[in-house]
Amino acid sequence: MTYDEAEDILLDYDLYSLGYCITKKDWGFIDKIIKEYKIKTMVEFGSGISTLLLDEKVKMISYETDDVYAYAMNQIREFDIRLWDGKTIDLKEKFDLVFIDGPADGEEREVPIKIASEISDLVLVHDGGRPFESLWQERHLTNFKLIRNGGTRNCNLWQRIINF
Repeated sequence: MTYDEAEDILLDYDLYSLGYCITKKDWGFIDKIIKEYKIKTMVEFGSGISTLLLDEKVKMISYETDDVYAYAMNQIREFDIRLWDGKTIDLKEKFDLVFIDGPADGEEREVPIKIASEISDLVLVHDGGRPFESLWQERHLTNFKLIRNGGTRNCNLWQRIINF
């Protein structure tokens, strides 16, 4: 599926939120990371156009705090979207990549960034240059190194530092 096709689907279901979705340039950056790092499994915080695009490429769990939005997304196709309270999550397994694009408010992204640091060696933060996202990255990705930045809205790719 192309970005434009995914965008049309969200528009058809009245789910396209200008300002809250990844852009076409963001998607190009994300897609390149998936290919380059051979990503097979991932967790996404915040569903939307990225869910449509990523679900075709990787085995993915998407966590969503908005039950109405999660229900509407599953009307498009049955995704593995799990509702959560934005505070606690019960994930024990490791994933190739965690993509943080929600909750929409940067103040609420601290917990997803903390969780990401515990379940993956690669963390991708959308809107990574905003003040709260910057603070949470600095606080919780202390054992990671920022290895790449791209897209339209500061997608920051962090990789765990392995000490021998």
